[in-house]
Amino acid sequence: MHYSRRALLATLTAALIVSAPAAATEKPAAEAPPAAAGEKPGAGATAAGSATAGRLQACGAPGSVRTAATGPVIDVIFVNNSDGVRGILWIDGYGIPRDYETLDPGQAYTQSTYGQHVWMITDGPGNCLAIYIAADTDATVTLTGSGGDFGPE
Repeated sequence: MHYSRRALLATLTAALIVSAPAAATEKPAAEAPPAAAGEKPGAGATAAGSATAGRLQACGAPGSVRTAATGPVIDVIFVNNSDGVRGILWIDGYGIPRDYETLDPGQAYTQSTYGQHVWMITDGPGNCLAIYIAADTDATVTLTGSGGDFGPE
């Protein structure tokens, strides 16, 4: 999947609200597939919203963010309350996004993962909207906002 520079540097147009409890870290299993996502309360906020658990941050250059730690097995519920399609991708230990789910408006998806794993939220064409770093507890990530896409890949 190709991520345009424009999309990665664009201002986030979706509001992301994250809710769940707290965290720790350990050494990563770089190529192990994830089990779900969440992190420390109040650990981050972006122009897109805020995180009450887990860390929510703006997208960076491809490969600049990767899963580097592995915590306990958790569940993350991704809820698409936006009016656009949203992609859920796990970022592996090499910084490579791996497709996991595509959510139409109104859909929800539960992903088992590990605390501290990194997830990317994209628009329909696959342009990064935000990065979510899981806490060590179950979490719900609610995707809101208007405007579905930044344009073609």
